[in-house]
Amino acid sequence: MAWWLKGLSLSRHFRRALVLVLVVLSLQLGLKPNAASANSPSIPNYQWQFLSPSEKAAVDASMQAIRNQRIKNVTLSIADENGRPYTGPIQVAQDSTSFIYFVGDPNFPEPDTPDSWSHFLALDPSRSIDLWAVWRVVEPKKGVYNFGPVDSNYNEYAAHGIVNFQAQIGPEYFPPGGAPAYANTLPDWAQSLDFQSLKGNMSNYVHALVSHFKGRIQFYHLWAEANAWFGNDNWPLDRIIDIIKMEALTIKATDPAAKVCVDLVYLTPDGLQFVNSMGSSNWTTDYFTQQLVAAEVPFDVLGLETHIGSGGGDVAGDVATLYNWLIELTRFGKPLYIWEDGLESYLPPDFMAQQGQRWCSFLWHGTPSEAKQAENMVGETLVYLGNPSVIGLDWYRLYDDSAFRNENSNDGVFYANGTAKMSFYALRQFWSGLTVNGTVQSVNGVASFRGLAGDYSISPEGYGVEPFSIYVSEGKENAFSLVLRSTTSFRGITSTTSSSVTANKTAAAPAPQLVETPVLILAGALCIAIVLLAAVILRRRKTER
Repeated sequence: MAWWLKGLSLSRHFRRALVLVLVVLSLQLGLKPNAASANSPSIPNYQWQFLSPSEKAAVDASMQAIRNQRIKNVTLSIADENGRPYTGPIQVAQDSTSFIYFVGDPNFPEPDTPDSWSHFLALDPSRSIDLWAVWRVVEPKKGVYNFGPVDSNYNEYAAHGIVNFQAQIGPEYFPPGGAPAYANTLPDWAQSLDFQSLKGNMSNYVHALVSHFKGRIQFYHLWAEANAWFGNDNWPLDRIIDIIKMEALTIKATDPAAKVCVDLVYLTPDGLQFVNSMGSSNWTTDYFTQQLVAAEVPFDVLGLETHIGSGGGDVAGDVATLYNWLIELTRFGKPLYIWEDGLESYLPPDFMAQQGQRWCSFLWHGTPSEAKQAENMVGETLVYLGNPSVIGLDWYRLYDDSAFRNENSNDGVFYANGTAKMSFYALRQFWSGLTVNGTVQSVNGVASFRGLAGDYSISPEGYGVEPFSIYVSEGKENAFSLVLRSTTSFRGITSTTSSSVTANKTAAAPAPQLVETPVLILAGALCIAIVLLAAVILRRRKTER
């Protein structure tokens, strides 16, 4: 910058003053990197202690995919109703992620303490939850529907900020002693019905449920563990497929916007051999999905339970194996939803002795611990997020619960007494870094940032209106035009990702004029530069004379 200043034979003080003015001008003209770049999501640099080299490679590839595919570029164009661009700070806060993610299942007992909701919401960036609205609850007596308990839960969840609801629709059969009685989804009066009567009555229940919650429940899960004997009570395959198809068709006819997810256990041929020793109606995930497609079942999402302890070939805890599984399953062309995953911080010695070679040694590289649970949960979360076909993940348990299954009673991120484990802090730190919550700078009416798909609140500083709400989409350009209107209560938002959206908001105070301090500084600095340059020219002319 100084080479031409030296040519003017100026004094050292004049040159310094002029350089200072030019620096001010360059800053105001936006010749600096946009401050928004400091507000891009960040993935912590983990020092993996327990993952194998192949697992670390899978995690590294997933992190790169998250940066390149999940995290989107967002551009905001902001001006007032007369077209004057807004320059100044903007508060950006991510309200929820489109990637479904939560820890815990309200279907089973968990400590009901004052901290339960804060614990749950701390690891629920998508503001999602399962609504226990199974047949047993909704129709306890034939033809008599009781939505009272379900509505009560729905209202409680909504009051805590939940906006994305899912519902479980059975039937799911648990073997004797496998779960508490309330976990079975069929009402007592339906237990002894013949197949056709069961199908007809269940169709009525599904229609009643979806009609009641039309537009309020976005996602319906059908027949959890349908491809394994412990979920289907050894039913024949054709009847299972028939029931699932009936459920899916009924849902689509009643609420076409609702998504249908068929929830399977992830079983490979190796795992199939293991479960066949205990029950007869077992099919690999691949084969069962092929049968769903062949029967033209109108399902939208393929659901997977990935923590089944049925041997080395079927344990999601090996991050490298999980990474490869997910790639293989994309060939069906369906989004994948991990409806159940879980990793223990402790396993009883007798269970370790029984399953050590088939499960524990492969999964944990030794024995499980708090630290290993935390590392594996973060690693698996990265692998799920790194695969663009995966749309969500539900970790099985928020709190430990010894009242349920022995081997799965310690997979919470809290101990039963409410004490947080290392996994809770690790996941909270992970999502804190990956969701945007900070300030970006608008220069000449344009600001940009990077973030995960989902809902955001945008608040230009100095305007007494409620924040703009925008939805950042995956796979599309995210450019938004925001119009600040100070004379009325109307605000308009347009975006290339969706149709025009408007909202009526009442301004708390008239918005300030857009000719603000930055513009005045720019004008003042320009005047000073002109005066200094004129003084330089006059001085040089006098010297030449």
